[in-house]
Amino acid sequence: MGSLTLFTQCYNAYMTSTIALIIIVAIWTFAAMVLHELSHGLVAYWLGDDTAKRAGRLTLNPFAHVDPVMTFILPMALAIMNVVFKISVPIMGGAKPVPIDPRNMRGGEAGAAATAAAGPLMNLLLAFICYIILSAFKAAPWWLNSFFYVGVLINLSLFAFNILPIVPLDGSRILHAIAPDGVRRGMDAIEGRLGLMNTYLILLIASPLVYAATDWIMAGVLVGFGAIAGAFGL
Repeated sequence: MGSLTLFTQCYNAYMTSTIALIIIVAIWTFAAMVLHELSHGLVAYWLGDDTAKRAGRLTLNPFAHVDPVMTFILPMALAIMNVVFKISVPIMGGAKPVPIDPRNMRGGEAGAAATAAAGPLMNLLLAFICYIILSAFKAAPWWLNSFFYVGVLINLSLFAFNILPIVPLDGSRILHAIAPDGVRRGMDAIEGRLGLMNTYLILLIASPLVYAATDWIMAGVLVGFGAIAGAFGL
């Protein structure tokens, strides 16, 4: 069964309760963003930077990571619009950024890039786990399938969005590690002039382009997920 067919059937068969959907989206929004930020902090700590640890951010306690607007209101509103109203808007949001000092890390720019990649890769892993469970248990109760369907949607959206090479997203941190010095200086200047909320506002205004990029990434990843699941007969 193709990836898009599977997800269309899940939507038509299971996404019937708005209240249940809101609860599921809230759970996954919380989990996806907390684990995303925690992954940044853990990799930085393993590489020698204890800034996040000293700030109390190496914890699963969600209240240490959440930002009311960026963690809840914005991503939940966008996710619900996508699923309920079928509006093609990228799911954007975030938790409080984990404090990191690249000067303390082993590996220099490579260490900073690994730390930046840790968050999106955690979301990719969570999306893959949800996809495999969804594929393996197609006859599960609607609420369980809905839970894993939303898990794929939110985590894969966060992965695709955050790896875009746009300052200050994680993808720009990875690009920063391999870019020439002149490009790095330009990226640093842009980041210094744009606040996080201003960046998200610009991205929201440019949402057709952002959606096209994230949709292309998500479609490619789903093809890969489908190939892996198919190899195991799922």
